[in-house]
Amino acid sequence: GRDAARFLHSQLTNEVEGLEQGEGNLNARVSRTGHLEHVFSLHRMSEEEFVLIGEASSATALIQGLELFLFADKVELSLESGAWVHLQGGDVESLMPKGLEREFDAVFLDSGDLAVRRSLTGEPGLLIWGEPATTDWICRAQECGMEAVGSVAYSEGLETLRMEAGGVRVLKDFAGAKHLLPETGLEHQAVSYSKGCYL
Repeated sequence: GRDAARFLHSQLTNEVEGLEQGEGNLNARVSRTGHLEHVFSLHRMSEEEFVLIGEASSATALIQGLELFLFADKVELSLESGAWVHLQGGDVESLMPKGLEREFDAVFLDSGDLAVRRSLTGEPGLLIWGEPATTDWICRAQECGMEAVGSVAYSEGLETLRMEAGGVRVLKDFAGAKHLLPETGLEHQAVSYSKGCYL
């Protein structure tokens, strides 16, 4: 919606209005007392459209929390479903679609799928979301010497690599505990100290 940038800028911890089309960043949502509630990446796809990518288990709560502050703003929030392929490490750089030069850059592919440069382990990563041609992407990755991993092994391996890289999963890492965002080490990545006031 036409007020999406202004609204998100007022509700999230990192820069929103200053992002150009195709740019993104690591972002977060905190409570009114400054406690960390959600961590996700935010991507500006157009003047009025943003995509937030985070954990599925907290997506509904994030949307509900944002909706509490929607009054006169022309903003529509929706939870999208789809499939994804995640390519991590190895020679993934050679598979990056055009326009994904920096971490968190995002583009829509000719297929309509969303491609995002997103590391989940500290190494370069590529996320394809929508209705990706999974077999084609796996074949291309294998041609580059990468290995296809099933969902169970992927989840276990990813969790280990995430922890080694210092990635944060709020519900898993802080279950039942409240932490101010600077206590998590994310303030250098997910906070803009020059944007002015936000929730």
